[in-house]
Amino acid sequence: MKSPLDITVSCFPSYYDAARTSPVNLLTWLTSDKHKAKVDTIRQIRDKAERDALKATLPAITPSGLFTHRAEDALIQHSGLIQFDIDFAGSNKSIPNYESLISELCHISNVAYCGLSVSGMGYWGLIPILYPQQHKRHFEALKDSFLAHGIELDEKPKNIASLRGYSYDENAYFNHHAIPFKALSVLPPAFIRKNTRLAPHTSTGQRIKWAVDNIEGRGERFTEGNRHSYILKLCSLLVNYGISQSEAEAYIATHLIALSDIKSNCITDPYSRYKKDFGKWI
Repeated sequence: MKSPLDITVSCFPSYYDAARTSPVNLLTWLTSDKHKAKVDTIRQIRDKAERDALKATLPAITPSGLFTHRAEDALIQHSGLIQFDIDFAGSNKSIPNYESLISELCHISNVAYCGLSVSGMGYWGLIPILYPQQHKRHFEALKDSFLAHGIELDEKPKNIASLRGYSYDENAYFNHHAIPFKALSVLPPAFIRKNTRLAPHTSTGQRIKWAVDNIEGRGERFTEGNRHSYILKLCSLLVNYGISQSEAEAYIATHLIALSDIKSNCITDPYSRYKKDFGKWI
């Protein structure tokens, strides 16, 4: 079984550079000691401003995916992972066993990686998620789960393109058999959309998002045993929203499943059956 950490993500030369990106194997990155000396130096600095300035010169990755550049709408492929970040700040200062918190985090079956942050005063980790296309809803559910145990997570990883600077922890925890986190935050009623007409200038991405929110707001999920139904219903909506079959296939291959793994007519059937309805809701 392949480790959820054995995947390609984007790497950037520093915190400041959002355009220059190169692919890197996540597992190789997590085990590299290439910048250990600089991390050791950072952990000796007491002044936060000085520490943060040096941290920003370290290379960094986007653990949740591979991107053309660092922006949410520049995602090429989701890694299937979501990161969590626990700082010694706010309500976390009241955690009685904060210094040994990592030993508790490692007992969570969903945690694939956990280690020290660059400063050495926080913890960060990676958790595989069941529905990468629902990144933000997974994060909200994860945040609530941690909060129920008195731990406050940093909000930044809610962003798919959230950055993670290089760090080093020789005692980091690895779990190559982590169980995907499946909880999702509940969609408010406003997200359960009716089949409403959209303006002609509505972008392809917005049209697809509208369709996804529509079917998932009604309880549809891309899960084992329901993949055919999910894609069939999604494509039926996409036809009406004027999304071509090739655009639908590109979205499905990037966010849901490889086209070669689809063994049914869940894409071709709606585009054949509802051909006359193409774009009628625009």
